[in-house]
Amino acid sequence: MPETSRSTRSTSEEDNLIKKVVEKVLSLQLFVNSLVEKLKLEFQEEINIQSVEKLKLEFQEEINIQSGKIKHLEEKLGECITKTKYIQETQTYKNEIKHLQKKLEESDKEVKNAQNALEQYTRRNSLRIFGIPENKNENTSDIMFCTEKLNLDVPTTAIDYCHRLFAKEGQQKPIIVKFISRYTKKLVYSKEGQQKPIIVKFISRYTKKLVYSKKKMLKGSKVVIKEDLTRANQNLLKEASKRFGDRKAWSFEGKIYVKSGDRIKTVKSISDLEID
Repeated sequence: MPETSRSTRSTSEEDNLIKKVVEKVLSLQLFVNSLVEKLKLEFQEEINIQSVEKLKLEFQEEINIQSGKIKHLEEKLGECITKTKYIQETQTYKNEIKHLQKKLEESDKEVKNAQNALEQYTRRNSLRIFGIPENKNENTSDIMFCTEKLNLDVPTTAIDYCHRLFAKEGQQKPIIVKFISRYTKKLVYSKEGQQKPIIVKFISRYTKKLVYSKKKMLKGSKVVIKEDLTRANQNLLKEASKRFGDRKAWSFEGKIYVKSGDRIKTVKSISDLEID
């Protein structure tokens, strides 16, 4: 009996010991499993962190690249804006220069017109006489032109100066006469024909007008009386005569006139010859 009891007790102790070992093993297994799970989580987190860091680095690198491109584009845009502004400013300057050039041309034209008008004004008492034969040692002021041809009594005291003008070889020199009176000049001018011309300046404008007004009496003769026009007005009258004919283009008191239909127009420049 005692042995049986001892044997039973020994078996029970073994069972308890086995049970404890099993419990320890199970507990250890649970710990290991728990540790494994924990390690797995930590490892996963580490992997995720590394991935995130890698992505962050890649993303930052891409940002840097794009930032560089954006900066380059901004520089290009700045250059384009500068060029556009320069072009706009240049165009503005060009427009201003064109405007100033136009104003300068207009001013120059006005000055030339004023100079021409002033020069013509100084000739208001003068006439040019063409077709009077030239004699050696002649005194042009004593030529009995007005008395013989125009039936006018114009004394030498009415003449400021009178002399031949230069003429090309083989041509007769015209005579230029400046009357004391503009009226006398006009009276003579009303009768006109070509040789070495004479220019006459009358003392009186009245005398000049008087002579000028008789120029029609010279019709059929070789003698012609013309106003003492400036070169610009001579060219203008010449062009007007080409376009409208000699009978429809003339000068009076230093001004040029043309007739188109029933209309008479004062001509101051070539552009005025364009009749609407």
